[in-house]
Amino acid sequence: MNKLIFVATLSTLTVLGISQDPGSAPATTAAEQSMDTTSEAKTARKLAREWLSSKSWMMGENSDGAFVAIGTAPFSGKSSNSSLARSNAYQLAALKAKNELAEFISKQISTSVAASLKEGTVPQDANGLKKDVIQNLVEAVRSKAGDGANVASANNVLNSSEFASAVRTVARAEVCGTSISNSFETITPAGDGAFAVVVRFTATSRQMAAAAMGKAEAPKNENLAEAYSWAKEQTESQLAQTYGAKLFRTATNEVCVLAFGQADVNGSSDNAFDIAAEKAKTAADGEIRQFVGEFVDSEAILSRRSSIKGMAQSGSEYQDVEGYQKSLQAKAKGLQFQGIKPIREWEAKPAGAKPVAGVVMMWSVSGADSANALRKQMEQVGGSQGGTGRRDAAPTATPADGRGLPGIKRGNTGNAVPEP
Repeated sequence: MNKLIFVATLSTLTVLGISQDPGSAPATTAAEQSMDTTSEAKTARKLAREWLSSKSWMMGENSDGAFVAIGTAPFSGKSSNSSLARSNAYQLAALKAKNELAEFISKQISTSVAASLKEGTVPQDANGLKKDVIQNLVEAVRSKAGDGANVASANNVLNSSEFASAVRTVARAEVCGTSISNSFETITPAGDGAFAVVVRFTATSRQMAAAAMGKAEAPKNENLAEAYSWAKEQTESQLAQTYGAKLFRTATNEVCVLAFGQADVNGSSDNAFDIAAEKAKTAADGEIRQFVGEFVDSEAILSRRSSIKGMAQSGSEYQDVEGYQKSLQAKAKGLQFQGIKPIREWEAKPAGAKPVAGVVMMWSVSGADSANALRKQMEQVGGSQGGTGRRDAAPTATPADGRGLPGIKRGNTGNAVPEP
């Protein structure tokens, strides 16, 4: 595919763009604008929106029933640990995208609840939303409106800000397990950068969340990329542009999760590379733990819902995105479960930066501990993080000659994979 240079109207920012006719991108929403706090984030978001147009996808609900959203977050490339800074920004952008996704889905939930109150049953075309979720909200509205309530009192509840907050909480809990479609990165010569992350909520995402919580069998999807062969075929440059956790399939077509971690190598010794490799594994392990931990945390929020007021208050956890990220990471670190294993390790030398060690790790529902055990652990851990192990060990002075590291040049476009 031919490439062209896209020079932003900003004075110093230059990024690479793809030579496709992006079509006409939809107007930026107020929610999007409030998240684009830096010029870099605005430019990354623009690239993401152009990519959406090239895929003929729309923000919000699409004709195939999937929901799409974009989140952005800035980072500093001047950090002594640039891999960690970029990974954190990626995670934060993904969580912001999920909050925006919940805004789209909350409208569908509100419509379905109103229709259910009118018709007496959950409509068949509830956009794939779980019927028990809709029914629980219906019962909460009836309880809030009072026994024998008339249409006017029920409408008062439906039009209240408290009900809107409750619906957003339910919607946000529903979008855990959302798959990452692609990411876009921009950075200035001064080192100021940003990520824009595209998330897509599909039927497979819903099925994966249910399976992780022990409510259904692990879904199968032959349209996804097979994890081992995909990881083996990727170049170091492609892996260096891949972050977070994404949905793949095993050789038996079971949907699984691949997580991507990388860490800067601080030195030229063998020990320095070993330490970086361990940090990369810890990072990828953390991505999977956060991915699964969000299932558990969302399930706990939904299980505590007893009233509209209670659901609205539970949603406050999601509003402070950075606070939620830290809380979720702390809880997830305490989870103990089997089934995480590395399937690819790599080393490379980005242009003008330290060497990087990376890893691809896999997790599947069939290889994990029981969901009930995970739920109990999530309730019990309060931020236990354990020891640092070898991460703080001093590197030896033995030079690492002859490693033959491939040189890579970081681009602005992430590594897209087949999606359900």
